[in-house]
Amino acid sequence: MKYNESEWPPWMPKRRAATTMSPPNDLTYTGRVMATRPKLPNVKLQRHSEIRRILNSRSGPTGVRSYRELQAILADAGFPVSEMTIRTDMFQLGAVKITAENERGHGWWIIPAWNPAAENLRGKLDPEVVEHEVMIKMTAHVQDVVVVADRIHILTEPRAGYLVAYWISWLEWEGIVDVQERLDGCIVYCASAQDAMVVRKRLYGEGGGTSDGEAS
Repeated sequence: MKYNESEWPPWMPKRRAATTMSPPNDLTYTGRVMATRPKLPNVKLQRHSEIRRILNSRSGPTGVRSYRELQAILADAGFPVSEMTIRTDMFQLGAVKITAENERGHGWWIIPAWNPAAENLRGKLDPEVVEHEVMIKMTAHVQDVVVVADRIHILTEPRAGYLVAYWISWLEWEGIVDVQERLDGCIVYCASAQDAMVVRKRLYGEGGGTSDGEAS
């Protein structure tokens, strides 16, 4: 029911005219002011990066052999955490423990170049698609390739080693035994020196250029 001003019931409060409030002259009014909170660093990602760096820089006799050892190293690096947290981190990073033939029972932890969450896709991707992606990564990020005996040492742009190693590890080429990732590169282990030469050429598209340290 609508009322005119003259018919306004005595028990109902009068309507008030809208009021406007001018902002201070030195400020620009943009509506509701929202409080902003400073963005905090993601400590978990930083810790994961440090774990990856530690494990990739140690192998064999100098490798990290236990959670407790890694816990002490992380504490020295400024990441004091519980052993349970480290177990969770290692699971999320896909870390595995390997043992050399001459060191049975004394394995060390590594983080493979592959992503465990994507392993089920390997059988579904066309090998040509993977090879094409490897060529793109080689062209975009690789700075130098050197063959030494049965190993291919690949130098990449800063922090691109993980990416290049990841895609090379998806290759199903005969002769590739393992791919070891580094922060700024990777090492491709081959079955023999001859296989290393063949794989190196295939990485550049069947007969790429030569590199220092490679036999012609």
